Amino acid sequence: MFIKEILIIDRNAQEADIIVSDGKIDILCHTFDYLNENIKSFELSPLDYDEVYAISEKEFKISNFSQSKYDYQIHCEIIDIKNGIVKLCGIKISLGKYLPGD
Repeated sequence: MFIKEILIIDRNAQEADIIVSDGKIDILCHTFDYLNENIKSFELSPLDYDEVYAISEKEFKISNFSQSKYDYQIHCEIIDIKNGIVKLCGIKISLGKYLPGD
């Protein structure tokens, strides 16, 4: 996972819109603690999420869910159910809390 492109940066507010990629998929993200272009290690987490549930298909995908450019529907692999970590292709996302087991 790496920062593919910096779209908008506000150095005073330490915020940026960035494209995060694993080489296969790209996700538009907004960061509130962006310090510089040389960041190599970082964690992704959503500002908000809902409707988390298990599905039987093994196809991992991402699509825009609404008119918002930051609103996605993802089908991803659960890496750590207790700590709420999922993975979409090579991109890990920390949901920050326990995921339901059903």
